Amino acid sequence: NGWRVTKYQPLFPKKNIFIFGGSTVQNREVPNHFTIASYLQSELNQADLIYRVNNRGFTSVTTNQQNEFLKKRD
Repeated sequence: NGWRVTKYQPLFPKKNIFIFGGSTVQNREVPNHFTIASYLQSELNQADLIYRVNNRGFTSVTTNQQNEFLKKRD
């Protein structure tokens, strides 16, 4: 569905954080638990913040495409 898996997400988050961006955000070169989003999720969990980090990194994406993804997010 276009979303990169973020590890360690809480089942019932109080809030959602959405990260949109290009290949640096997607982190295609590493396993899911090594992505920027998964590291952020881990830090939020350690701080007892019940937020869910969602990674919408996409290779070769332009700023206009990123804005469209943001408008259409579920």
